[in-house]
Amino acid sequence: MGSKGVSLCKLATFRVSIFIRVLLGENETVRKSVIWMWRFVKTNVEEHDMYIATDPVWSYVHNLARLTGNLAVKCENNQTWIARDCEPHMRYVVHFLTSWYYTEEIPDRSMAKAIARCLSNVVTENEETSRVIWTKYMSLPEKDNIITRLLQYPDRQTLIATLVFILNSLSTNPNQSLATATKSGGRAICVSLLEMADRVYENDQENDMLQLIFNIFIQLFEGGGLTPLYQSLQSQDGAISPHQITLLKLLDGYVDTKPAGYKDNTFLTFFLTTTLSTLLQTTKSWTTVDLSSEAEFSPNESLPLVSAATVLVSQMLSSTLMAEQTAWEKSTDKQVVGRPILNILQDPSNVFVELIIDVLYRLDKLLPRIQFGVAKPIVAGLS
Repeated sequence: MGSKGVSLCKLATFRVSIFIRVLLGENETVRKSVIWMWRFVKTNVEEHDMYIATDPVWSYVHNLARLTGNLAVKCENNQTWIARDCEPHMRYVVHFLTSWYYTEEIPDRSMAKAIARCLSNVVTENEETSRVIWTKYMSLPEKDNIITRLLQYPDRQTLIATLVFILNSLSTNPNQSLATATKSGGRAICVSLLEMADRVYENDQENDMLQLIFNIFIQLFEGGGLTPLYQSLQSQDGAISPHQITLLKLLDGYVDTKPAGYKDNTFLTFFLTTTLSTLLQTTKSWTTVDLSSEAEFSPNESLPLVSAATVLVSQMLSSTLMAEQTAWEKSTDKQVVGRPILNILQDPSNVFVELIIDVLYRLDKLLPRIQFGVAKPIVAGLS
């Protein structure tokens, strides 16, 4: 494998024009050789656990992934045969590379990174390969979900490459955003992304990673995935989960950058108003004291998370209301522009105003007061 490894290394580092890449991909010998090499690696990994534990093999797989990725760049035909004939072998190798044994015992990180970058090239700007690969990944059992495995991989560059792959997949085919939010495999990916966002949120050195995560969720929001994803993240007991709070923080960032987004995305108005109503009703029910009971009143332990969610949703509604008001004031035909969000909030059947006043009163009675630098909880009877 030595002589092949050297030639493969040279091929992997070549930067050629799209014309040359097309010619190489159309060459039957080149195409069959690349497919054979991936099959060769997969078969050896499958038969011998220690096959991939040596430096020459690391270099071989790394360069093969680079060569395959280079062939895929902006070449639709190459992307098609790579997705069909090579991706299943790559997926198997990635599954092995992300196993606990490999990540703990073998120091190489170049192979997983190179394969993640290769996969990203295979789906970029190609709706068909993106659809085929993403649909397959969404249907994989949790233990075989290589995207979540890559997102937990202990190498920053591999994480970046994986985030780019996810973003390219969703950007190429917007329909995949909804699948990501509704399929079990997609939900697992979203949970991993939310946990990653929570870890890097205030770390300036991880700003590039946070920006990629943010852009992935923008695709999810604009692809109609917000409501089903938010609902799927809810705890079984109906309480707000930390993952939902992180999702709302990302949505808040989206609304902050695009406050007028409600005009193009009707999902936003519906989600914010219905979510606020649900949160207010929940807060009211959790802060209602049964005066006939002799037991001491104790607020629901999940109330802080519900309050945090209420603040975030209210903040987003304020931003969209201001954008709506500005657009209405600048319009020459105010009846055409209208103020749909304000109308929903003012609709007597929604009783938003009464709910807000009632909940604020209850929280004012329940939340701790600051007296002489010490929090003093005050609990009064509420009906």
